[in-house]
Amino acid sequence: MLLRLADRRRAAQRAIQRGTDIVDRGKAELAECDRFEQFYLEAKPSAAQHTFTIDPDSIAKSVTSNLQAGRALGEAIAAQLTLKQAIVKALKPHPNGLESGDLLNILRESGYPKLLRTSMSPQLSRMRDKEVVNVEGRWTLIENKEAARLL
Repeated sequence: MLLRLADRRRAAQRAIQRGTDIVDRGKAELAECDRFEQFYLEAKPSAAQHTFTIDPDSIAKSVTSNLQAGRALGEAIAAQLTLKQAIVKALKPHPNGLESGDLLNILRESGYPKLLRTSMSPQLSRMRDKEVVNVEGRWTLIENKEAARLL
């Protein structure tokens, strides 16, 4: 009987030890979770510190007004100059002339954003030998014709 009680005592002690180990592991796990939670809360700004509201209507109005202002400015610039005048203005600072692609890019940047080569070419043809000439693939003003030929 004593042997049996001793065995039961050892078994109970082992169970307590296992239970203690399990409890200790559980406590360690909880402590680690607490550390991670604290780290997360410190790293993440609280919502109360950075609360703001976004009014979609005011954003839409702002974007729309900016787009309208940009379009109005481009249209005003384009309305001030005819395509012919814009071509002359674009070629003036380039005595050696410009290739068609470069001229098209300059015109697009200066008030004709949707200008196509097929719209520019007929205008250049009408201006040919009056205001502009094409010397070796470069469009230049008649007044700059000699400079372009020296290239």
